[in-house]
Parts: sequence; C-alpha cells; structure tokens
Amino acid sequence: MLHALTRVQRLKSLHLEVAHVDHGLRAESADDARFVQARCAELGVLFHVDRLGPKPETENMEAWARRERYGFFRRVMRERDLHHLLTAHNAHDVAETLLMRLISKIKICLRLHRECWGCKVRLVWH
Repeated sequence: MLHALTRVQRLKSLHLEVAHVDHGLRAESADDARFVQARCAELGVLFHVDRLGPKPETENMEAWARRERYGFFRRVMRERDLHHLLTAHNAHDVAETLLMRLISKIKICLRLHRECWGCKVRLVWH
C-alpha cells in the first residue's frame, strides 16, 4: 500500500507521512517497525513510530490497543497539521475483528466509497 500511495502522491501532489504503532505484543514487533521505517526511508516518506508501554491489567487488550493507537495518530496529525488518516491492517487483524464482532453479535456494516479523499479509510493488505 505504501508503494502505491507514493505513486499517487506524486501524481496528485499529496503530502504523505507514515505513523506506525509498535504494540510490543510480539517478540518480532520491533522488527516490523524497523521494516516499515526502512521502506519509508527508501521512498522518502516521513516516518513516526510509537512503542506502547505495558497494558494496564484491568483493561481489555483490544480496547487499550485501539485507544493508544488512535491517540498516537491524533497526536501526530495535530503536531504535523495533517487532515486525513488512512489505516492499514493485515488480513489476520480483519479476520480477528470479524470473529470478535460475530461472537459478540454486533451488526457489521460495510460501506464502499468510490471517492475517498478526505475520509477515513481502512484498507487490508495481504
């Protein structure tokens, strides 16, 4: 997705920055952050990273991670005067979310936007 966005960036004169959250939940999570940072450096894209501290014992893992992640995104957007957020997750994240919603019987609504400039979009990469 990053490679595609840098091509669009050049065609549309867009400003692109990457914010990555290392949740620290897997042994290789720091490697993931370094990988994304290296790709950004190769493509000339400004990279922001946040490594989360330990989760409070009384909090739900998903809720805590989501709150911390979007809090970091909001801080970066405010500090850098950015106006749009595009998030990307891998297929495992989406499958896990779908399963959690099905288990908890939460209604799932899917919307497809032909034009996504200025909106919040969630993309899935494999």
